[in-house]
Amino acid sequence: VVGLAGGLGGFVLPIMFGALLDPMSASERAAFFNGLELFQLGSSWGGFESLAVPAWPAPIRDFPNGEAEGALIRIHAGLEAPDDLIADLDAAFGRVRMMRSGKRAS
Repeated sequence: VVGLAGGLGGFVLPIMFGALLDPMSASERAAFFNGLELFQLGSSWGGFESLAVPAWPAPIRDFPNGEAEGALIRIHAGLEAPDDLIADLDAAFGRVRMMRSGKRAS
């Protein structure tokens, strides 16, 4: 969440971004998305909710070297406290790291 400078007071904007991650298996994607507590699964239509969704670019898009490899995730950070959103994403990445290390969640 970003406050705007220049006299707009407490006006706050949700932020949308994408991230291309290392490839994830289906079980890793499920662990990542199904365990999120603040982020809901879905695409943003301009609301204030925090959302996360896996994305797959269409093969007809123009990539310099063909299709992107990896897990593309779109994040819409809403109006929740930034530290809480970061903690939710950190826990999601932690679940994937735990699966890759062969450990079980406690």
